Amino acid sequence: MKKGKAKIEKIDHLGIVAGVIRELRIIETIDKLIGTDDKEIITTGEAVAGMILNGLGFTSRALSLTPQFFETKAVGRLIREKIEPKNLDRFKLGRSLDKIFDYGCEKFFSSISILVCKKENIDTKFSHGDTSSFSLNGEYESDFDSQPVKIVRGYSKDKRSDLKQIILELVNTQDGGMPTLMKTWSGNESDSNILRKRVKAFINEFKHGESPRCFVADSKLYDKKTSSFLKQINFVTRIPSTIKLGRECVEKGFAFLKSPDFFVASLFVKNTSRIQGLLTIMTLSLLVYSVAQRRLRKQLKRYGKTVPNQINQPTKRPTMKWIFQTFEGIYFLTTNIANVVEKSIEGLNDYRIGVIKLMGPSVAAVYDII
Repeated sequence: MKKGKAKIEKIDHLGIVAGVIRELRIIETIDKLIGTDDKEIITTGEAVAGMILNGLGFTSRALSLTPQFFETKAVGRLIREKIEPKNLDRFKLGRSLDKIFDYGCEKFFSSISILVCKKENIDTKFSHGDTSSFSLNGEYESDFDSQPVKIVRGYSKDKRSDLKQIILELVNTQDGGMPTLMKTWSGNESDSNILRKRVKAFINEFKHGESPRCFVADSKLYDKKTSSFLKQINFVTRIPSTIKLGRECVEKGFAFLKSPDFFVASLFVKNTSRIQGLLTIMTLSLLVYSVAQRRLRKQLKRYGKTVPNQINQPTKRPTMKWIFQTFEGIYFLTTNIANVVEKSIEGLNDYRIGVIKLMGPSVAAVYDII
């Protein structure tokens, strides 16, 4: 920075997102799974962190605009020093999506979610499964003729039978609504067939689990073809009120992914493999968001504290999206006066500092709070 200059960069709520990413060691985990290359300016893990920050920035920007998204942000503070917005271009992001697809989207996500659930001590006894369709415009061709997932027309839960689509399957925990598993399916795959295959996959997992688990799904789970092997696991298909919350978590997860504020509009990539990679990133963003929300709610309950909701009433169960909105106007200021460089965080107040401290040391470090 030139002498006598000042640089102002936004942090806002992204410091919370960046801090949670750091504490969960998502970048390190991804780089261990995918590998690194000394010739690359940023790693795949750092590129994914950038995409998560972009997605949870709630700006409705397509991922191809990530460099523009970060032009006003404190990139070095949020990801790593010396990273610049131009490093997060569509070529790097595209290559990162390719690497995730080549590794295996389902395996990639599960490897991360398992570690996150262990670190956060998530109760995984109840697993809630469901599917949703994502409609797409334009022409989409598979990268390989033998690729099992195809973007085609099918039954649209979005009521857009005129568009091609891809199906996303999620399995969430009742505890905090954490997505523990995601898988993409062809747009014409039926819910019954997806659930049937999921149960088959769960049979061995449940048998070798440390404690009894239960799979919860809607009435499509039970039919003549599934009845024989459903006997081998604990399952619920007519949802009792005691586990209604878990089903709501799955539904809220899909609502989150399809929100116009999220980057679902970013399904602009023109090949099937990158769309599957992008849906993996979107689900990973949901995981980070869910961890942040669960952590704050648990801390508020633990210390008997509340925060004001949208109508200024005290609550112990705020949505993280509302908390994010209340963090607008926090900046990272860098000044150079007489060759003395000073850095500071501007825009903090007692409320924001209180929330930051509840989120843990990694989040506090982003905002320079000891």
